[in-house]
Amino acid sequence: MLIVKNTNDLTPKELVKIFMLRTSVFVVEQNCPYQEVDTDDLNDIHVVLVDDKTNNINAYTRIIDHDKYVSFGRVIVAKNYRKQGLGNKIVAETLNVINKKIS
Repeated sequence: MLIVKNTNDLTPKELVKIFMLRTSVFVVEQNCPYQEVDTDDLNDIHVVLVDDKTNNINAYTRIIDHDKYVSFGRVIVAKNYRKQGLGNKIVAETLNVINKKIS
């Protein structure tokens, strides 16, 4: 299932799940301590692939509107879902959202 929501539209549970995944991959797994959650998170668009059976996040990106341009980052595929083509899928979905936003 694909979920596309602005930060303000996410439930607290959805936001915590996103932050937990990002921290587990970018800080813990990659052994790179830094401020993972930042002020960009206050008004981003979050693109999330969720496993329909388990309700776990499969893959994730965030889109940031910088007024003059749009960027995306924080591309993640959860460890248990890697090697299934979900990286390509989440990037394609993210680009579709961006294209609709700027059209």
